[in-house]
Amino acid sequence: MLNLLLILLITVSSPEQFRDKIEVYLDQKLAGFQKYEFEISYTPKETENLVIDNDRDFKLSSDVAFIPVKSVKGKSSSLSFVTVKLKLYDNVLSAKRNINKKMILTEEDIEIKLIDIAKIRGTALTENDNPIFFRTKSLIKKGDVIISELLEKIPVIQNGDLISAYAQHGNVLVSIDAIARQEGCVDDIIRIASKDKKLFKAKIIDSKNVSIIE
Repeated sequence: MLNLLLILLITVSSPEQFRDKIEVYLDQKLAGFQKYEFEISYTPKETENLVIDNDRDFKLSSDVAFIPVKSVKGKSSSLSFVTVKLKLYDNVLSAKRNINKKMILTEEDIEIKLIDIAKIRGTALTENDNPIFFRTKSLIKKGDVIISELLEKIPVIQNGDLISAYAQHGNVLVSIDAIARQEGCVDDIIRIASKDKKLFKAKIIDSKNVSIIE
């Protein structure tokens, strides 16, 4: 009777011990998040002989993680994965109100929320990011997580701005006054027009100067 009870205790406690090992592993791999929740959705049948395989990569895809494991029996071993469903929480930026397209973000537009971002498509901006140097590419609705893919840098040159354009000819640097025909940020290539309406392509240096490239 005592031997039977001992076998039952080992069998019942093994899944819990295995889950504990998974949790310790996830603590290391998901240390960049504020917190996480997990549920094991698939595991090989025999967990007693399973060990986490640290020689292979941990894989994370949206809200699913694949943990590399191997089953060791004597001198032989087989490779497989444990599949885990995840909720990944982080302090991210969220829209306090609707933000229209081409609007420059302000501190009044955003708030920090602890949100499960596992299924969010795109790169969510965290509390360490500063979005006030950007504007929106499209409408961001109230409550939406702000992702980098919905933002763009604020142009330093606007269409119609008066600028100085430079061209290098050997050792001679030529400067002309020009008008921007496109908006753009530093290092962008835009079209410009000289006063006699000749068109050029130029690389933006700063808000007042461009370098003609052709």
